[in-house]
Amino acid sequence: MKRNHAFTLIELLIVVAIIAILAAIAVPNFLEAQVRAKVARVYADMRSMGTAIEEYAVDFNRPPLGVAELKIVVPSPPLPNNRDELNLLALSTLTTPISYMSSLLVDPFVKQGAKTNQGTVMTRIYYQYQGWSNLFAGLGGNSNEWRYECYNEGYTWGLQSFGPSGTGGGMFCGVLLGYSENTAYDASNGTTSRGRIIRTNKGIWAGPDEKREK
Repeated sequence: MKRNHAFTLIELLIVVAIIAILAAIAVPNFLEAQVRAKVARVYADMRSMGTAIEEYAVDFNRPPLGVAELKIVVPSPPLPNNRDELNLLALSTLTTPISYMSSLLVDPFVKQGAKTNQGTVMTRIYYQYQGWSNLFAGLGGNSNEWRYECYNEGYTWGLQSFGPSGTGGGMFCGVLLGYSENTAYDASNGTTSRGRIIRTNKGIWAGPDEKREK
């Protein structure tokens, strides 16, 4: 009589262990691949937006007004109070009335309801934009002094992504000047690096002591 061979309990446990080991190897690699793809997208998006900003600057002799500059030029309503709405207003000059870009690009690392470092809930999911000029001269206060110093250092505009850790947010001029412990995102620090992804008119920011030109 021919007997059917069945798996023993030990054989099943070995198979399950092998599957678990393979999953433990594959899942982190898959997640890291996703992060790397998003980082690559951020760099590409920022390059496209940077081109649009420079084209705008050629036409108007300066980049679009940033969030803080808008508050100086238009200090009262109808400007929105929400920082994210102001950011959208600043970026919208790239699409209307002259279409330097067909549409605004979304930061892949920002989710609806995410919070900035200042605890502000994000209502928009676009890249953060800032413009720096001599409008900040003589206004006083640390933030305005930093913004004017950014301008004196040759920064005229900047774009920021929240980055893989999702901790970027708010004003980032102080980060560029090295007044903050925040660092530039670097894949060598791991895909969950807390570093920010920032592009300025000088190129991709690589930290206060090194500016990578790209």
